[in-house]
Amino acid sequence: MKKDLKSIGKLSKFDYNIGKRDLIQYCCGFVGVAFAVTGFIIGKFCEETLLGLKLMLIFFNISILSLLIFFITYLFPKTIKEIFADCGGDMVLELECWNSEGSKKRGSAIMIKKGVLVTNAHVVLDDEGNLYEDIYCFFLASDCVGRAARRAVIIKYDEEKDIAFLGVIPSIYFGQGSYRAIKCGSVASLKTGDTIYAVGNSCGNGVTISKGMVSLPVVTQEFCGEENFFIQLTVPTVGGNSGGAILNKRGRLVGMVTFNRKNNPNFTFAIPIERIIEYMKN
Repeated sequence: MKKDLKSIGKLSKFDYNIGKRDLIQYCCGFVGVAFAVTGFIIGKFCEETLLGLKLMLIFFNISILSLLIFFITYLFPKTIKEIFADCGGDMVLELECWNSEGSKKRGSAIMIKKGVLVTNAHVVLDDEGNLYEDIYCFFLASDCVGRAARRAVIIKYDEEKDIAFLGVIPSIYFGQGSYRAIKCGSVASLKTGDTIYAVGNSCGNGVTISKGMVSLPVVTQEFCGEENFFIQLTVPTVGGNSGGAILNKRGRLVGMVTFNRKNNPNFTFAIPIERIIEYMKN
C-alpha cells in the first residue's frame, strides 16, 4: 500500500504534546517578554509622571518574576513522573500484530507525526519475513481506565534499516484516543552518563517507563546484515519494548529501542532520531 506521509496529516506546532511544565514555560516566557516591552514603552513616554513610574515598576517586576520562573523550570530537568505523564498512553503506544493463522506479536510504536506511527520493521514482520495482516495500536481511553483500539496500516518499511511507518485509521472501538506527536530532540546533545528513559510496551503488559543512562552516544553495530550507527544504552528492556521511545531528561525523543545482545543483555541499542527523520523525509 503506497501512501505519502504528507497525506496522513500535516505537522503543525499544535500537533506536539504540551505538558504542564512546557505550558508554564511558554506562558511565563511570553508574559515576561511582553511585560518587559510594555514597561519599556511606558517608561519612555510616561517617565516624567508618578503614575508612569509606578506602572513601569509594576510591569518590570512582573516581567522579572515571570522570566525567573521560566529559567527555573527550564534549568531543572523533568521528573520521571512528569515525563511519563506527558507521553505515556497516547504518544508511545502498545502495538499488536496478527496474521491469518492467529499468531500474535506485541511491540511498541511512537506517534512521530499526527496520525503517523514509527516502530521497528521486525515488529510488523513475522518470522518468515511476511507483513502481519492486522495491526492495532492502543491509546489510553478518555476515562483513563480502558483503552482505545485503532487499526493501523503500513505506509512504508525497510527491513535493513529496521524502521516502519504506520498510518492510524480513525476507527474507534473502545473509548477515545487522541493524536499528539511527540517532541524530538537530538543525539548530538547526548553524552556518556546522561540520564535517559525507555518508554514502551514492556513484556506486552502495557506502556511503562524505565530509567537508565547513555553508555555510548554513537556506536557502530551490525544488525539485519548491515553496519549502522546506534545509541548504546544501559537501560532494562525486554520483549515488547521494540519500537519504544528513548527520551532524554527533558522528555524529547532521541531514539527508538531496537535490540539487545543475548550474550550481553545489559546494553540496549536504539536507532537515533536523525536516522528515523531522514528515512521519513525520503
